Amino acid sequence: SVFIIKTAYDLICQAVGELLEKSLPPDVEDRIVEIAESEPEVSDIHGLKTRRIGSRIAIEMHLRMPGDISLYHAHCHVSNIEQNLKNEFGETTHIAIHFEPKKIDGKYCEPEKSL
Repeated sequence: SVFIIKTAYDLICQAVGELLEKSLPPDVEDRIVEIAESEPEVSDIHGLKTRRIGSRIAIEMHLRMPGDISLYHAHCHVSNIEQNLKNEFGETTHIAIHFEPKKIDGKYCEPEKSL
């Protein structure tokens, strides 16, 4: 009977965590940041939000790139990150990435200063 109670407790905790959109475990979030940071030109991953949506994973994050990088190249870097995350966590993973120019002293850099 203890086994049944323990199993029921674990299932209830998991269900409540999903309903409340509990963040993924720290080791999973660390892996997400590691994957994003492995892409060239990417720095300062911030605003990371993760959760489970049923059997799927949702990932939202902000990251910075040099201000002089073209929109096309920034999009290519983000697409690479998205594909690497889907390779790691599954093709149905929902991913939203917002990219911004780098900051110096709390202000967005002019393109020539962001290198």
